[in-house]
Amino acid sequence: MTEPQNPSAEKRDQQRLIQAFAHLDRHALGLSCGIVAAAVLFLMTVAMTIKGPTPCMACLSSTGGLRYGPHLELLGYFLPGYSVSWGGAFIGLGWGVLVGYLAGHIFGGFLNLHHHIYLRIIERRLRSEALSNG
Repeated sequence: MTEPQNPSAEKRDQQRLIQAFAHLDRHALGLSCGIVAAAVLFLMTVAMTIKGPTPCMACLSSTGGLRYGPHLELLGYFLPGYSVSWGGAFIGLGWGVLVGYLAGHIFGGFLNLHHHIYLRIIERRLRSEALSNG
């Protein structure tokens, strides 16, 4: 059997649990993810624009064989207005902030929910253990 802890030790353990499973600020996580996603998309688009068109073996029959970043161009199907160009880089900047913010915000919500459920499970186990030992 375990001896009951003193109140100060219980308080310290509770503080440690709270610090270990801290509540994430969903807006801050979303904003930071949005900034990173926007910067990455902007820099990739600028790099491909500066690099210039490259020969595309799969495109030889349809468009003459020169394209700007054929894989990066596929984002234009999902992000309206985006293209591998200087204008598209700035449109991609806006889309990167929006998509990154939403992804970070949703991820933060799921992580907070997971921590909330996990802490409740731990709390119930400790209560049932205390009652059985009691």
